[in-house]
Parts: sequence; structure tokens; C-alpha cells
Amino acid sequence: MHCIIEPSVVSGEVYIPPSKSETMRAIIFAAMARGTSHIQNILLSPDTFAMLEGVEAFGAKIKLDGNCVQIEGVAGKPTCPDKVIDVGNSGLALRFLLSLASLVKGEVFFTGDTSIKTRRPVKPLLDVYKKAGMKTKTFAESKDGYLSIKGRLVAGSMMIEGEDSQPVSSLLFSAAFLEGPSEIYVIQAGEKPFVDLTMHWLESVGIGVHHDDYQVFEVDGRASYPGFSLTIGGDYSTALFPLAGALVTGGKMVVHGLDPESKQGDRKALDIFRDMGAKIAFREDKALVGHLPGKLYGVDVDINHCIDVLPILSVVATFAHTRTLIKGAEIARWKESNRIAVMVEQLSEMGARVEEKQDGILIYPSSLLGAHLSGMEDHRVVMSLMVAAAGASGKSMIEGPEALVKTYPTGIYDFMRCGWKIELKK
Repeated sequence: MHCIIEPSVVSGEVYIPPSKSETMRAIIFAAMARGTSHIQNILLSPDTFAMLEGVEAFGAKIKLDGNCVQIEGVAGKPTCPDKVIDVGNSGLALRFLLSLASLVKGEVFFTGDTSIKTRRPVKPLLDVYKKAGMKTKTFAESKDGYLSIKGRLVAGSMMIEGEDSQPVSSLLFSAAFLEGPSEIYVIQAGEKPFVDLTMHWLESVGIGVHHDDYQVFEVDGRASYPGFSLTIGGDYSTALFPLAGALVTGGKMVVHGLDPESKQGDRKALDIFRDMGAKIAFREDKALVGHLPGKLYGVDVDINHCIDVLPILSVVATFAHTRTLIKGAEIARWKESNRIAVMVEQLSEMGARVEEKQDGILIYPSSLLGAHLSGMEDHRVVMSLMVAAAGASGKSMIEGPEALVKTYPTGIYDFMRCGWKIELKK
């Protein structure tokens, strides 16, 4: 599938979908609880379904009703799955389900799509497991193409590479259920707000976790907590795309569904847009309103704290009146696509003056032109290019808009309602 986008003026109101990060954490925490949890307003996406099927394989009981799910937990004692767990395209599901696998006695097998098997790092976790005496096989090492681990993690001292936050979050979660306290030493801690989100969840269910500048974590073991009820708030990282559409085309966007008190790391990206000249603020009714009262200006910014903003920030920066340097983003090369290289390539196709750096992108003010573009099966790249196309001169064709189902299933139709001139083609 592809879409044709003409220059547009983006204005309107959107109800942003639920947070993927919060949905996935809610499911994994509910799966290990005592009794039943009720989670409302979950993100209905392939990643969510992969996580639900995964925790079900470890013994949790699932009842899904629309965008609400009831989960009967395993009281901290998962059972060994009797089937291969398919995580699809979800790196977060793989990392968190590995935490459950590290708590059972038998061998657990995982599979996923090509991106999962070749692009999404799990070596930091597997290294920890190996040092603990567990047996592991990567996708490449296995004759049948499955990643597998066998054995149980034990409490104590552990060391993990932390540039990617998800393996760290996974290990923190595992440690909470071990038979005693653990110390986790993190090398090159990165993406700290996402670790903060995991610690917030641990603390919210009464699990003791403390850290020294994200380098050493102390986690109480023997976790036990009751089921819970909550409603998932809107996704800040997803909200950036309609907001950016308004900023680069002279419109005004009202976003509903975000929690102003959310612990999501990507809410920090709003400050970056503000530093560039945008006016973005919550109203009394908790709707977020954004527009550009003057000009956009470039910034020098380290985005390791909100790594998923790289694709959309690189687009917005082309419309600024001064140059932008995005740095601290090397881990973005190992997301659904190599987002640094891909955004440089695609924006260059549109006539932008951009320079690829090892850990980011240098972007100069540019006048974008319509072009034939590829979303590289990456939801954030596709949405970023849709914003670029709305602000460009001439028509653009973007391949792969179906990727939006990962985080924004209604995205194309919401965009159309807000003025994007989009024509879908099979």
C-alpha cells in the first residue's frame, strides 16, 4: 500500500491513542500480580496482542473486551510455555517476556519478524543470563531460527550494558521476583526516562527499587502484590505527529487524551518544540493545544532522553530558520529501522540539506519538494514523512502507511479529518 499526499494546512482536534509503553507495562505487571487486574483503554495494536498472547503462554488468564482487558495473574510464579512465543515486530514484548522466561525452569523459545531477528538488540540480557549459568541461543545461533533461554536467574550482583533502556527495564522486573535482593550495575546508562517509567511501575505496586545515578540499582526481591485497576493515558510520542503537522503548515492542533501528569519520557519532546518557537500548553480541560505564533528556530539537542522523537524532529527542523543538531541518538539505528540513516536518505530525496552523524543528524533550513518516499515499514518514519509531505511543495508518494497500525491505528483517518490531503492506494 502507498499514499499520495499533497501540500496541506493541518488544523483540528484529535483523540490520541493510548500509550504503547504504558499498555505493555500494565500487561506484564498484571500478569505477575496476585488475583485479577482490570486495565482500560489499552492500545489495540499488534504489539499489544503479542504481549497478551505471550503472558498467556506463561500462565496468565486473559479476557479482552474491546479496549479493556481483564488479566488473572500468576502471583509471581509463571509457568513454562508449551509453545514458541511469537513477538511479531515488538522489541518491548521480546525484552519483557524474556524477563518471565528467566523465572521458569524449562527452556523457552521466541520468534519474531525479520526486524526482531536482525535489528533489535537482546545481547545485553543474554550476556547477563549466561553469566548466571543459564543456557542461551540467539536467532543466528539456533538451527531452527529461534531465540531461546533455559535455566533460572538467581538473585545477587549483575552487570548489564544499558545504552538501550529496554534490557535494563526487563532485568529490573526480573530481579523483583528473585529469592532475595539484587544489585544491578549498568554500563553506559541511556534512555533514562524509560527506566524511570519502569521504576515508577515497580514502586506503584510496592516493589523496592533504588538507584545511584542510574549506574547501580538495588532491587528488593520476593515481590508480591495484588491485582490493580487503571486506565491507560494517551501516548505523548504519537501526539507529536499531529502537533508537528500543525507547526510546519501554519495550523493549530488540539490533542485530547493525554495525562498532564504522565511519567512518559517522550513528553520531554514538547519542551524541544517549545524551544524551537512553538506555543504548546494544556487547557483547563486537559486538552493540549499547539501552534506556531512566529518562526521556527533550530536547536542543538541531545535526545537520548526521548529517542523516538528523532524522525519527527528531523522533519520539523527542515522548516526552521536556523540549523539544528540532533545528537545522543545512536541507539536510534537499532529501532524498527536505522532511523538516522533512513531520515537522512528520505529527507535528501525531498531536497533537504542534511548530514548524517554517528549519533544523530545535522539539519539545515530547507525547502522540501514532493518526492517518492519509503517508510521502511517503520511507523514513526512513515508518520514523520507524512508531516514532511504536508509541508512540502508538490505531491509526495509514501510507501507503507499500513505501518501506522503499530501505534496509531486510526492515524491516517485522523490526519485526513485535520486537513491532510491524503489519497490511499493499494
